[in-house]
Amino acid sequence: MGGNELPGTPWAALNRTVLEQILESAVPDDYRCRMDVDVEQRTTDETLAGLATSGIDDIADYYDQWAAGYNRDLTDWGYDAYAVAVEHLKAHGVDHNAPILDAGCGTGLVGRRLQAEGFTTVTGVDVSEQSLKLARAEGHYVDVLQVDLTQPPLPFDDDCFSALLCVGVLSYVSDVDGVSREFARVVAPGGAVSLTQRSDLFVTRSTSEVWRTLADEGLWEVLDITDRRPYLPGNREFDGIDVHYGVFRVNG
Repeated sequence: MGGNELPGTPWAALNRTVLEQILESAVPDDYRCRMDVDVEQRTTDETLAGLATSGIDDIADYYDQWAAGYNRDLTDWGYDAYAVAVEHLKAHGVDHNAPILDAGCGTGLVGRRLQAEGFTTVTGVDVSEQSLKLARAEGHYVDVLQVDLTQPPLPFDDDCFSALLCVGVLSYVSDVDGVSREFARVVAPGGAVSLTQRSDLFVTRSTSEVWRTLADEGLWEVLDITDRRPYLPGNREFDGIDVHYGVFRVNG
């Protein structure tokens, strides 16, 4: 554990029915039907964990093809990392009208949750064009852009946002140091950064050490780096793979 413990958070008590409603409603029925006709559903629980070592084009293609079934699959797998990350942001006291970046927004689950919590100015970026179509259709973002997080710099000025979330995405970015520095660059001093990393990659990519090095250099303050938490408990491919959350305050 690093930094100060965050206040007790309510996500563990989230009702599964509520989570299912949030996840399912994030995909309009008409869009889901069109995608089901156009794209054969991918057998995601056979290859998802290994996708972390794939090239970015393969990752984008995978998520393009998975976009229609993404929310349904995550519901089945008991996924709640998007809700946990937003609770971390709330605990930091981010202003509801402050500009927030959802880095790797996918189909828009984080944006939907943020809007439900009263946040009004969220920008989403992702590499998957089909996922962005869903996110844009939801109307929870002031803007969505196709951005490859593995190819810095991000297309934003310094100190552009008051907070940033990156949930379930660092699996696909091997340069944890480089992308973390970019996150610190685009968030204004005093702003919050809420990140996740898979427990296996947390070790092999020295994620904790990278995040703490940025703190040692004065780029941000570590508020919390959690121990292992459940990630995709209903997906057999992720047996033994959990998630760590990191929460940071950017320094001036």
